[in-house]
Amino acid sequence: MSKKTQKNETNEAKIVETKEQKFTRIISKRVNTALDKIRLVKNVIGSKSYSMSEEQFQKVMGTLSCAIDELQSAYDGRTKSKKELSKFEL
Repeated sequence: MSKKTQKNETNEAKIVETKEQKFTRIISKRVNTALDKIRLVKNVIGSKSYSMSEEQFQKVMGTLSCAIDELQSAYDGRTKSKKELSKFEL
């Protein structure tokens, strides 16, 4: 898959990404950012510097699981709602 080129009014070549190339570029950055944030959550959960109850842990896991479910629903084309996931608070 090569990038297409188009010429603009001044006859300069402009590289245009295909939809697949654009997806690959954007999704890689966003998934890596999400993984970094999950690692930060793991650092807090696994640290002996903090104390959390089972109920708090289950709320964290439930929220993250709900976010993953929303991803799957969006892919399947059956998104439950158009609203964004709300901010997490204990």
